[in-house]
Amino acid sequence: MRLRHAFPLLWAIGTPAALADELQVISVGTVGPAIRQIVPIFERSTGHTVRVIFGNPGATVRNLRENSSADVGLVPQAAWKEATETGTFDDIGRVLIAKTKIGVAIKQGSEPFNVSKIEDVTVAMSKATSICLGDPQAGSPATAALFRALDVNHMAEDVWRKAKMFATGEAIGHAVVNGECEMGVTTLSELKSIPGINVLGALPSELIDFAPVTYAVLLKGSRSPKLAQEFISFLSTEPSTKSFKETGLDPDQ
Repeated sequence: MRLRHAFPLLWAIGTPAALADELQVISVGTVGPAIRQIVPIFERSTGHTVRVIFGNPGATVRNLRENSSADVGLVPQAAWKEATETGTFDDIGRVLIAKTKIGVAIKQGSEPFNVSKIEDVTVAMSKATSICLGDPQAGSPATAALFRALDVNHMAEDVWRKAKMFATGEAIGHAVVNGECEMGVTTLSELKSIPGINVLGALPSELIDFAPVTYAVLLKGSRSPKLAQEFISFLSTEPSTKSFKETGLDPDQ
């Protein structure tokens, strides 16, 4: 088993230096594809700049702890307990912004299979020589849920032997494109953001009962709480809702 790309992703819009009208957002990568679309729209409509630091659930908790002056947190439910323990925000007032599902992708040109049927999924996993998954030790919760289900189907040991672990869903998608593995399993939103792969769809809930949820929170250290709240509210507007849907996320409307 190999660990690759074990680092949070940093993506910034605007100037790198902190400015009075610059908003800093700590975000889980699950909503990254949508946030990359939403931020420029928000910037054009307000005249402010936004800087976003992305990471998997575990990295998001660390980023909250290490960026005391950040303004907004886009926090995954899977790491909610650990995130609240950072003391950077109050539990009250959180806003559910989006949900997604765990999906499967293969390289374009590979033989597809019916991802909605457990039997077809397990057969495909048995035949695959390599499967890219989120690394639980790097803070990815979906893989643990998947292996609990595979254990019931007596497949956990086989899949574990051929698993290649990555820190983020986008890294999984790129690994599929590059031929590092035959199959990638991670959030639909992150898979759909990668060109060159065939996203087969969501795994059936009977196989994996795990649907990533992301909340927006106002951070206590914000130097621009009014602007931060404006950004959180913007995530529920029509342009944001459209971006969430286009990137495989289900906005809470």
